[in-house]
Amino acid sequence: MVGREYLALAQPNWGANMVRVTVPIIENHIIGGKLGKLPIADLSEGDLQGWINEYVDKGASKSMLKALLLHLRGIWKHARKSKIIIDNPTADLRARSKWRSAERFLSVEECQRLLSALTGRDHLIVRMFIQLGLRSEELFALRYDDVQGDQLRIDEALVSGQSAAVKTPASNGFVYIPAEVNVELTNWLHCHPGQPTDWLF
Repeated sequence: MVGREYLALAQPNWGANMVRVTVPIIENHIIGGKLGKLPIADLSEGDLQGWINEYVDKGASKSMLKALLLHLRGIWKHARKSKIIIDNPTADLRARSKWRSAERFLSVEECQRLLSALTGRDHLIVRMFIQLGLRSEELFALRYDDVQGDQLRIDEALVSGQSAAVKTPASNGFVYIPAEVNVELTNWLHCHPGQPTDWLF
C-alpha cells in the first residue's frame, strides 16, 4: 500500500515526538480510514476535499487538519513518483478549522495569586512556566548542566516518559533567565545540589 510505503520512507527522518504524534494520525485517519479502502487512482480532488471537509465539520483542530493535509499530499506525491497516478489532486485542497483560538489567559493578578499560594520547588516551576514560556516536556527534561549563567539550554524533551531530542532544530537553543527568576533558581541549586546530568526537578 502506498500509504505504508510513504510511512516507511518518512518515519526514519522524524524524531521520537514526531513519530509518537504523527504515526497514529496516518495509520488511523488515512491508511485505516475510508481512504485506505479505496484505490488511490480512483480518488479525485472532489473526493479528497469531501473527505477533509468531514474533519472540518466534526471540529478538527487546526494542527490536526494541517497534519492530515501534509501527509495526504506526501502520500499522493509518493504515488505520483511511483507512477501509480499521473496527476496529484491534493495541491489545491483546503481546510480551515472551526475551532476558535483560546482567548482565556491568566491576568497578572491571577499569576500573582497563584504564585503566592506556592512555595519551594512548586513556586520555582510555575514561575519558570509563566516567565520563560517553557513547555512542560522541555522544563521537566532540564538537567543541572542546562543552567548556564543567565541562560537555560533547551536540547531535550520528555516524550512518553523518555528523554528525546527536541522536536525541531528551531526548538534547540537557549532561553534567557530574568534576574529575579535566576536568583530563585540559583538558591534552588544551592539548596539541592546535584550532578551535571541529574534532572533539575
